[in-house]
Formats: sequence, C-alpha cells, structure tokens
Amino acid sequence: MLTVHSLTLDHVAGVDHAHVELPDTGVVVIHGPNESGKSTLLTAFRLLLDDVGVSSRAARVRALKSVTVDEPTTVSADLTVAGHRLTVLKSFNRGGGRCELTVRSPRPESLTGRRAEERFAELLAQGVDTGLTDALVIEQGKGLDILAAAGIRSLEQALGAEVTSDDGIPAGDGGRAGELIDRIGAEYARYRTPGGRPARELSAAVTAFEDAGAAHTAAEERRNRARNLTVELERLNAEKAAVLTEEPTAVEEATAAAQALAEGKAAMSELDRYSAAVTVARGARDLAAQRLAAREARVRDVREAEETVNALAGRVDELAGYAEEEKTAADSLGAALTAARVRSRVAAAWAAWLKAVGVREEIRTRIGELADRTTRAEEVARRIREIGETVKDNPVTDTVLENLRTADAELRQAVTVRDAVATTVVVNGPKEGTVTVDGTSRSLPDGAVTLHATGRRDIGVGDYTVSVIPARDVHEVGEDVDRAEEELSRLLAEAGVSDVAEAEDMAGRRRRATEEHREASLRLAQVTGGMSVTDLREALAREELRESESTGGIDSLLARVRDEDPDGTVTLPGVPDGDPETAAPQVTATVAGLETVAESSAKEVEDLREELDRVTRSGAGVRLEAARAELGRARENLRRLSETLEVEREQIGDTVLYKEAEDAGRDLTSAEEALALAKKRVGDVDTDTLAALADGAAARVRRLRERAGEIGHAVSRVTGALGQHAGAAEAVETTRAELERARRRLRQVERRAEAAALLYQEVRKELVAARQRYQAPLREAVERLARTLYGAPAGIDFGDDLGVTARTLDGTTLDTGRLSGGAREQLAVLTRLAVADLVGGGNGVPVIIDDALGFSDRGRAGRMNVVLDKLGKNHQIIVLTCDVNRFDSVPGASFVPMEQVLQGKGIH
Repeated sequence: MLTVHSLTLDHVAGVDHAHVELPDTGVVVIHGPNESGKSTLLTAFRLLLDDVGVSSRAARVRALKSVTVDEPTTVSADLTVAGHRLTVLKSFNRGGGRCELTVRSPRPESLTGRRAEERFAELLAQGVDTGLTDALVIEQGKGLDILAAAGIRSLEQALGAEVTSDDGIPAGDGGRAGELIDRIGAEYARYRTPGGRPARELSAAVTAFEDAGAAHTAAEERRNRARNLTVELERLNAEKAAVLTEEPTAVEEATAAAQALAEGKAAMSELDRYSAAVTVARGARDLAAQRLAAREARVRDVREAEETVNALAGRVDELAGYAEEEKTAADSLGAALTAARVRSRVAAAWAAWLKAVGVREEIRTRIGELADRTTRAEEVARRIREIGETVKDNPVTDTVLENLRTADAELRQAVTVRDAVATTVVVNGPKEGTVTVDGTSRSLPDGAVTLHATGRRDIGVGDYTVSVIPARDVHEVGEDVDRAEEELSRLLAEAGVSDVAEAEDMAGRRRRATEEHREASLRLAQVTGGMSVTDLREALAREELRESESTGGIDSLLARVRDEDPDGTVTLPGVPDGDPETAAPQVTATVAGLETVAESSAKEVEDLREELDRVTRSGAGVRLEAARAELGRARENLRRLSETLEVEREQIGDTVLYKEAEDAGRDLTSAEEALALAKKRVGDVDTDTLAALADGAAARVRRLRERAGEIGHAVSRVTGALGQHAGAAEAVETTRAELERARRRLRQVERRAEAAALLYQEVRKELVAARQRYQAPLREAVERLARTLYGAPAGIDFGDDLGVTARTLDGTTLDTGRLSGGAREQLAVLTRLAVADLVGGGNGVPVIIDDALGFSDRGRAGRMNVVLDKLGKNHQIIVLTCDVNRFDSVPGASFVPMEQVLQGKGIH
C-alpha cells in the first residue's frame, strides 16, 4: 500500500520550489501551462521511490539538476507505506547527498544517511508492488500504451483469491504460492538462463568437463611428442654414422680432380700463346689493309669531286638565262598587287563609313523613344509614391482588422457565457439615483441598473448593504469578460480607432489604395518594360553618349578614306571621284556593294601574292642562286680533298702501302699454321668442366663435414627436448581420471538441471493457464467501466499477457492497432483504473495520469470524468494536465493551479 499525503521539491530541474498536499482518496487535478513543472513533479516522485543513492552520478539524477542555481536536488514526501506513516527526504548532490527518514507510526523511527536509504527501500519492498506502481502511471507522451497486466504481483494475488484451489493457486494462499514459484524460478536460474542457455552450476560443470578434456588431450599430445622425439634421435644417429663413413672417399676424389685441373690449365696456357701470336698477326694484316683501302677511297673522292664541279658549272650557265625572264614577270605582278590592295582598303573604308552613318540614325531613333518613355514613367512613379504615403498612414491592415473582429467576437462570447452562468441582479430606483457596487458609486440613468454576479458582490443602497453570493463561484467567466474587454481596448488603441466599425472603414480605404497602388505599379512596368525609372534615365544618357561617339567615328572614317587614296585615283561604283568631304553627301553605293568590291579586291590580292610568291620562291632566280652556292661548295670540297691526298702521298707512297699489306698477309698465314699444329698436339681440353668437377668434389667434402656438425647439434636438441617430456605417460593416466570425475559431475548436474527445468516449465504452464483464467474478473472490471464511458455495453478481449487486444462496440470488433488514438488512450486509462479497483485500497498505490485524454472528444472526456469520480471515492488519483477543461466535469475533484504549487500553496 502506498499513499502520498504531500510532495515537496527544491531546486529540481527548472523548479526552484514546489509543494502540494494531497487527500488520501479522490481526484486531484494539478493544472498549468506547458513547461510549468507538472511532469517534473512526477519525475521527482519516481526518483524518490527508486533505489538511487543520493550521491549518484547517474544521468537521470544529472538531468534533474537545477538550471538556475548550484544547489542540491531535493525531493521530500509525506507518505503511508505498508501501514507506516513516514516522511522521507532525499537531497541528491554529487559526492555529498543526504537522506533523512522519520517514521511516526506504528513505531517511531529516525534515521539518516545510508541507514535511512536502506530502511526506506526495505519498507517499499515489503509493502509496495513496484510493478503495480509503474503500471498505474501514464506518462506524458505514452497515453497510447496498452497495459499488459500479466506479472503485476498485487493484481495476481487479488485475482487469485477469487478462484478455487482447482485453478492452480490455493484460495487465500497467494503469498506462499508466490514464494514457492520464486523458489522454483531461483532453482531453474541455477542451471539455465531465461533464454535456456547454461548458467551458474551447469555452466561451471560444463566448463570443468571441457577443461578436463582439454588437459587430457594436452597430456596425450605431450606423450606423442616424446615418442616422436625418440624416433627422431634414432634416425639422427644412423645418419651421422653414414656421413662419417663417406668422408675419406670424398677427400680422395677431391685430390684427383684438383690434379686433373692443374694439367689442363698448363696445356691451355701453351695454346693461349699461339692464339695470341695469331691475334697480333691478324691485327697487323687488318691495319695494313685499312691503310691501303683509305688511300684508294681518297683517290676516288678527288675524282668524283672533279666530275661534280664540271656538271654544276654547266647548270649555272643554263639557269642564268631563265632568271632574267623571271624578273620581268615579277615586276608586273607587284604593280597589279599594289593596285588591288589599295582598291580593297578604300572600298572597306567607305563601307565602314556607311555603316557608322546607319548606326547613328538608329541611335537617334532610340533616343527619341527613351525620352518619351522616361517622361511617362516619371509621372506614374510620382503617383505611386503619393498612393504609398496614403497606405503607410493607414495602420488598419487586414490582419489588424481580423484581430479586432476576433477580439470583439470573443468579448461577445464571454459576455454571453457570463450572462448565462452569472446571477443577474436588477436594482430599481429613482432616475439619476445612485447605488454603491463593491465600494464604487454607480448611477441609475434610467431608474435601474443590471448587475451580473459571478462571485460575491456588495451592493449598498442608502444605509443598507446587500451581499449577493452565487451558489456556484464562476468568477472565472467574469475574469474572461474583463480580459476580453482589455484585449479589445488594447487592439483599438494600437489601430488608432474608436470602434470596430471605424476600423472596417479604414481597412476598406487601405485595400482600395493598395489596389490602386498595384494597378499603378503594373502601368509603370508596362511603360518601363520591367526597368526602373533610374534605369531609363541611364539608358537615355548612354544612347546620347553613343550618338556623340558615333559622330566622331564618322569623321575619322572619312580621314581614313583620304589616307588610303590621297590622289583620288581609285574608282568605285556609286562613289564620286574627288575629295572625300565633297563626295560623301553624293555617295549612292550600298554597304553590301562596297563590301563585295572590298572582298573581291582582297581575293585578287591573295591570288596575285600567291603567284608572286611562286615566281620569286621556286622560279629560275631561286634555282640559279642555289646552283651557284652548290658550285662554290663543290669547288671548295675538291680543293680540300686534293690537298689532303698530296699531303698523305708525301708521307707514304702508294707502292709502300701495297707492299705492307702483302707482308702482313704472309705473317698471319704462318701464325695460323703454328696454332693448328699446337691444337693437334694438345688435343681437346675443357678447363671449365675440370674446374667444375674439382669444385664439386671439394664442396662434397665440405658439406659432409657441415652435415656431421648439424647432426651433432640436432642430437643435442632432441636429447634435451626428450628430457623435458619426462612423466608424460603418467600425466595421461592422471588426466584420464580427472576427465572421468568431471564427466560424472556433469551428468549429476545435468540431471538436476533437467528436473528443475521440467518443474519450472510445468509451473509456467500453470501460471499461463491461471493468467488466462484471471481474464474473467479483469474483463468484468474493464467492461463495467467501459459501459460508463461508452454509454452502452462493450466487449473487451485480452491476450496471454492480460493486455487488451480488441474492443467490440455496437456489434463492431476492432483490434487495438486499428482503433483511433483517442480510443486507444481511453482503453489505456480504463485498464489501469480497473487494475487499481481490483487490487483495492489495502494494496493500492496512487493512479497518476500525466496529460492524458488529449485525443478524446468532449463527450468521451466528460464520461471519463464520471469514471474517474467513481474510482476516486476509494482511490488516490492524481491528474497532471495543461488543459483543465478535459477534467472540469469531475464532480468531486480538487483543482490545484500549478502557480499555487510553485508558491508552496498547493493544498487540497
């Protein structure tokens, strides 16, 4: 059992201080705007109940740290827990929190620190079902969560008392049955996790068996390694004996191979001497032959050079005649090229002049158009500015008018509500008489005055005072009228009007001016073509500047004509002869015609230039100069070759060279014959093969000796390793015994685990069956409340977890997933209220609803208020809401504004 008598918060999140006192039963509605601290009350209360140390650094504690001051987060409450009336205070502060517990009955207790925390947790564990506490709280944002009632210990005990002993839980013995089920579950947990995997003792037995098996396997592997080392040692000893036997024979073979190599090298040395003589003789023969060949080549070069000079001299004489004819043709082509170039330039200059005159005329036309558009645009822009000032001086926009209309309508509605619920008092008296209302004098202009009393009002008539006290305090509707009047007056003052009618008139004038402003803006856009007036002025100035620049350009083009044809000798169609200044006004040619003349003359220039280039680059003159240059080079080459030949003949004559070549040939023949006789005498000797055989024999001796050393080292290693495996056979027998003991222990634990699992599964089956039987009283309780909510019988279906799965209303059955948000929220509230009703006051805990019924219509919300009122007669129900209208029809409810809670005045 848990009852909250009061709750106090200090420096919790955004709440500096809050205090609320609550009745033991009944509905308490704590209301206030969003973010005023309502949900903080619930969060702080749940933190108080949870077993969280006051020095904890948990995130949920840090989240409640004050945002304004550096003070401990303190929560205290006056509670009744399991028949103990107590006050508990927890002040959360990192590294320095405190806890105080005062129990007033049935036996006084006063504890602090950790003892207080432990004692409070002990009382909660003894008398409060935490599953029920969590189930009967609807947190903000979770109003659509359907409660699964299975597993709520208090509910199962309450429902179990209503069934017979045939249902699996003895009537009136729910506590002992629960203890037995807990013991069965604990026994099952010794061997299996909730998912069925090995745990605790079973896992330890499995691990011990696996470890024993691994140890036995390791021992067998060690024994096998010892056996392998013994075999390896025997093999190494045999191999070492074989190596020692082969070494003497290998040494003899190496000595014989070295002797054969030495003899072969001596024979090859003799052959090398003969070969060297042949090489020297061949070199002398080749040198003499080269010197003789070089002399013969030099003589041929001089002869060929003389022939070349004679041929080139004849070619030069022939080309001299052709070159004279070519010069005459080139002079004629040059004169024609110059005349065509001048005609092309003069025609192009006149064409450019005509174009510039045409452009200047186009510019003058645009200047006229821009000047007219600028004048018209400036007039429209002036009108737009005048209209804009009119709109600016009128503050009554459509938004302002709509706000005024809304405020006026709200005032009329507030007056209507006030007149409907207030007590009407009519005071009659003489015309122009006076009475006193709440200390303020009021006149009677028509001999009467009508008053609307929403709360106590004192009316003074002469020496008498009449106090009017309505049966129901509805002063809030009077305050609504006052607020509506103040809001309307404020908006009228901001708009600068006396009433809504005047505002309607001013808004109409503003709309007409706005429309006229829009039309004028469209006209301006049409005149300017999307440009601004400033852009038009700048465009006009640019065109005028272009006109001035084009006039200067025309004059420069006439000067260009004069420069190209100073004598006026060029004749063009449509252009008079003479000075350009005089001829310009009389020009009848067109731009296209002159450009055609310029292009054809330019083409003629290109043709003449190509012909002239062909004549001058590849004609007779070019060939003549090339032939003369080539003749000069040939004569210089002949002189150089002749001088070189004479110098060489002076040093050594041709006859001497022929004799040296013959003598060298004879010496080479004699050396080759001597080498052939030596090879025949020595025979075929391969020193490379002899050297390889000698190296192989020596390497075999070296390898045999190295192998003997390696085998000796290997024998030492194997002998040492074999010593490390002493006792391997005994270890195999020892680990085999340990493995058998672990196997027997595992079988014993597995049998107990199977028995515990069987018992656990059978009990769980019975629990599931019992919970299914619990559905009947739970369904009856929920359907009883649903009849009040819907105004008609409703059917409720539950699942195995005792959560609502479907609702039947007016013959239509819908799964909860297909219900609207409002219907799901209503079922969530009904289920929790039914659970609270079934558990009863003796084991009950507060029902806390944080901002629910937001999805419910007004009719359903009103009927839910009736349900809350019925349950509130025997239960403590706490409602936290930002919309008090959802719960204003709970007849016996207490309403506490959040502002009073924050001021420490939140009492019932």
